[in-house]
Amino acid sequence: MEDYIPIYRDATISYYHPVMQVYFNALDHYLAEYLKTARPNDRLMARQKLTRLSHPQVYELSTDVYDELMRREYKPDVPYLPPEHDFHPKRNLARQKLATLLVHRFQDLSSDVHFELARRYPDLPTRSAEGSESYIDTSDSDSVTLVG
Repeated sequence: MEDYIPIYRDATISYYHPVMQVYFNALDHYLAEYLKTARPNDRLMARQKLTRLSHPQVYELSTDVYDELMRREYKPDVPYLPPEHDFHPKRNLARQKLATLLVHRFQDLSSDVHFELARRYPDLPTRSAEGSESYIDTSDSDSVTLVG
């Protein structure tokens, strides 16, 4: 049994990297103007909560925010994200509630997810490199520190 390696425990960060790149790029584009004027420390408490999520939880949250962004941009006539049969009912309900967020609240949530993706995946390229949010100290994975 020494050679046994579990297929899935808490998937490593590299497991999620390719899809997170897609999510990050979409959020980076969506938030380009927002990030220029956002004050980095305004969302510190919310962002610190995201640091405590596991990789699968961040993946699910990022997926839901990305899906809602795509719905808002490309299918605004659809009132909310349709339920996914393989998702837990509570997750489907949370996905539907994303549609009720006002634009500025959705931007806040999106920026929090964007920030967390940048923290967990520091190699993701960003278009907002001049913005204050792109200067993130990732040396301590359990805390959020804005630099600059």
